[in-house]
Amino acid sequence: DLQRSILFYTVTMNHVYGFEYLPSTRTESAVIRSTQCPHGTKVATYFAEVETMYDCFLRGKRISPDGPCYGYRPIGPDGKAQDVKWYTYNEFWERIQDFASGLIYKDLVPEKDGYKIIGVYGKNSIDWVLTEQSCNAYGLSLCPIYDTLGADSVEFILQQTEMKTCVCAPAESVKLMMLLDKAPALKVIIHMGDIDEKTRNVAKEHGITMYTVQEILDIGHEHRVANNPPHPDDICTICYTSGTTGLPKGVLVSHRNLISAVSGCLYTGICPVPTDCYLSYLPLAHVLERIMNLAMLIGGARIGFYQGDTRKIVDDLRALRPTVFTSVPRMLNKIYDTLMDKMSSRSYFTQFLFHRGLNAKEALMAAGHPSYHWLYDPLLFNTIRKMVGLDRTRVTISGSAPLSKEILLFLRCLLNGVVIEGYGATETTGPTTLQVGGDYSIGNVGGPLPCCDMKLVDVPEMGYLTSDRDHNGQPCKGRGELCLRGYNITPGYFKAPELTKKAFDKDGFMATGDIAIILPNYSIKIVDRKKNFFKLSQGE
Repeated sequence: DLQRSILFYTVTMNHVYGFEYLPSTRTESAVIRSTQCPHGTKVATYFAEVETMYDCFLRGKRISPDGPCYGYRPIGPDGKAQDVKWYTYNEFWERIQDFASGLIYKDLVPEKDGYKIIGVYGKNSIDWVLTEQSCNAYGLSLCPIYDTLGADSVEFILQQTEMKTCVCAPAESVKLMMLLDKAPALKVIIHMGDIDEKTRNVAKEHGITMYTVQEILDIGHEHRVANNPPHPDDICTICYTSGTTGLPKGVLVSHRNLISAVSGCLYTGICPVPTDCYLSYLPLAHVLERIMNLAMLIGGARIGFYQGDTRKIVDDLRALRPTVFTSVPRMLNKIYDTLMDKMSSRSYFTQFLFHRGLNAKEALMAAGHPSYHWLYDPLLFNTIRKMVGLDRTRVTISGSAPLSKEILLFLRCLLNGVVIEGYGATETTGPTTLQVGGDYSIGNVGGPLPCCDMKLVDVPEMGYLTSDRDHNGQPCKGRGELCLRGYNITPGYFKAPELTKKAFDKDGFMATGDIAIILPNYSIKIVDRKKNFFKLSQGE
């Protein structure tokens, strides 16, 4: 057992990882905390004036008042997406006040059991974030509903939250209309887009009042209400986990959770600036995409939305040319396959240059250097990056699942090495560990962000012990269930006190259920899942 704090620094290529070890027990590893924590304490915010999501938008507005904030591509008469139309920060702030005032004037978000909950159901869009920012500025709680959830899960969410109002995309409005008999609290649907009279009349027959987003904006414009800024500990959003079995769980996420999570990322050096541009296509109902949007806003950058069809992502990338790109392995795999297919149809000489270029850039990273090559980038890779709209991208983040070594190496070569992986969950408000740009190693998810502590706990029934020093021939500094504690960790589950109590230990650490190992450089690698065994109905 360690009786005092000791600092460990380990060099990984050209990057120095630093963690602080606190005392441990026989069945638990020492607590790991990033040495980036100022004064040895976990960070709650990167900017002193930013403690809530409302503060975040205000900071972006101060930095870039007349600069682009949110944008979308209008669909023309020919059915094709046109150039991006942008709202400035100042313009969008006026829309926020109008929309929120309309909600409040019509009493569409009443308080129930201490919460003022409004739902949003649809793909990423201007109206989605208008609802979100209105909640942030006026002290309401947003409850996103995944557009891919089954009817049973949607029904459960409507019943548990007892929301009166839900902002819906056209297809999702139809889905909700089919569940009205099972969701008696739902009385209002705010439609993203126009409503025909037939639909409005059908809704009225079922006791539902329908408004368009524009109607709420017009009402609010005529009846402005002063905003009511939230407190950092207020619940900003209730994110329901899709889960693999049973009904979804409502994870409570406070403003402090979100701000500390993004602040932890900023401490790694990923700091957006007003000239940055971001393509938002991962579901905003996922906390990862909310964090990325938050990071852009806090730096006064711009966020453009995709057309709503992932098959047209490359077209959207070319239109926006993002400087920051977040994706998931499935999409990155598609980009890889598309480029490799195109390359296979080129001349032998071009293919030869391509593979020689990849080898040369991989060698640079293996030596701990950035992957930019004086010959192959201007000659070949700059053209490839421009072809897929990633020629301006300086940071690419992959989440949700591990990338294969082959594809991660390829992307780091294509995008000049700034491709990083991280680990997180809904309960941790997105990323809780993250690689940094100077780390070109593969097979880990970096170390803990400065907003949280982590430790491992023995799982003897699966053979994982914190005293282990080897994992299938790979040296390590312990194996066990990963447990987390910090400002980014959820305060609990909505209307589920027993689940909340079960999730935390006596020291306030939340059990993730994931098995991790601590690598020699003090980064983390996820290797297993604790609950990979389950009992069948016949007891087997």
